[in-house]
Amino acid sequence: MLSNKNSKKEDRKFYKVLFKGFLDSEENILNLTFEVLSLKEPVKIEPAFINKIKELTIKRENIFFFQNIKEVLQLGKDFQFNNCPYYYILLYSLKLNSMRKGILIGNVKSIGDVIIGIWPIEFNLKKSFDLNQLLSEINHIINNPDDFINITLIN
Repeated sequence: MLSNKNSKKEDRKFYKVLFKGFLDSEENILNLTFEVLSLKEPVKIEPAFINKIKELTIKRENIFFFQNIKEVLQLGKDFQFNNCPYYYILLYSLKLNSMRKGILIGNVKSIGDVIIGIWPIEFNLKKSFDLNQLLSEINHIINNPDDFINITLIN
């Protein structure tokens, strides 16, 4: 379990993801902000996981995959992972509590796909963040997709 109680507000780092839209004016740009997941060891996401979600989109009505990431901006200083060649966003809502959650996955050249951010930001502001719970939810997506209201993978 990770503790965030000692982190100062100014030490926090974020990824702001900008999405493509029909109109590219500043007031019409959609975005989502992820807090950086700062851990000693990166949390790898196996390529089979991404492929499995893509496969499930064909079989399930509650699972979606589409390309819509325009740009990922880093807000803060000293990022552990810079300049990922591509990103994925996984958004999901469990039927049990309807809480919407998400992770930002970045491809790090020397490691592969890793979780680099979490959403909503409030999720990480709790006194403690439970990485095991997050990993359990991610595995649950593949093993029990019917337990979710929706699952969306964006590239």
